[in-house]
Amino acid sequence: MSELRPIGKGEAYAKISFVACMWGFSFVVSKFAMQAGFGEFTLAFVRYVFVCLVMMPLLRIREGGWNPPAKKDWPAVILSGVMGISLYFMFEYLGVMRTTVANASLVLAAIPVFSILWGAIRGRHYRAACWLGVAVSMVGVFCVVYFGAAQDNGGFDTTVLIGNLLLLGACVCWVVYIEISNRLLRRYSSLNLTAWQGVAGLAALLPMALLEIPPWPPVPPRCSASALFLALFCSSLCFFCYAPAISA
Repeated sequence: MSELRPIGKGEAYAKISFVACMWGFSFVVSKFAMQAGFGEFTLAFVRYVFVCLVMMPLLRIREGGWNPPAKKDWPAVILSGVMGISLYFMFEYLGVMRTTVANASLVLAAIPVFSILWGAIRGRHYRAACWLGVAVSMVGVFCVVYFGAAQDNGGFDTTVLIGNLLLLGACVCWVVYIEISNRLLRRYSSLNLTAWQGVAGLAALLPMALLEIPPWPPVPPRCSASALFLALFCSSLCFFCYAPAISA
């Protein structure tokens, strides 16, 4: 399997910054699309139909064929696709529809903290300054999840609180996705891996979408344009940048 060229840390940080900006904007676009007519699972499914329509031909052009993963790697590819796409978007979209876009972006920004905690569980060592950052971030996440659902009368908006907690579920799914993907990237290019993870995630999203609102209602053109934007920029382009940047 062909590997993409190694990238330096400067390029890696630039790509991560671009990805962070696009994913932050994706919360706004996603909530707009869902409020305008898309169901949560339907939006995720349509988004990944577009992603696969982009990534699979690109894979054939760039690598001279489909180059599916080896049989022994398929369980890991499927698991990473389900965790990083199907379940991640299930938690994210259900959460975003119940809380604010600001809360969603702040909670999901804690993914690196969860990655560090997972790494520590697996025996990785981090400097004291890193743990200080983790402590500050966890306090911030608690404030967003708990006080973000507080109301002026002293009560809590249960819907918002549930939405915030669902977003924490998305964080956990993404950490698992990163862990599995990092191992697979030793043998496959990020384009190859992202394409086949997209196929696995799409297959798992299909039954969720079919059970959501049968038959699917007509969706305004602006919603379809939102799904296309999410697929082209916030998924295809960002995942293509994200995987090698994380490895670097």
